[in-house]
Amino acid sequence: MGELKMSGMLGDLIKQMSVMGLKAKPELINNELTITFTEQEFIEATTKNLDERAKNSISIKFENGRMIIKIKLF
Repeated sequence: MGELKMSGMLGDLIKQMSVMGLKAKPELINNELTITFTEQEFIEATTKNLDERAKNSISIKFENGRMIIKIKLF
């Protein structure tokens, strides 16, 4: 199957994910667009510009269909 061309809101979402460092590759599967990335990929992308103290204060987990973000205040 050829490469998908994105435009509009969906294209902007894919571009922003790429800027964040998420290498999500959209796939067209059974007439549904699927974008997949791991929990670890998401954590690395969203914390890459933080210093170590801040990184160590943030916990991001995916559980039961929810994303849980915990931030220790300092």
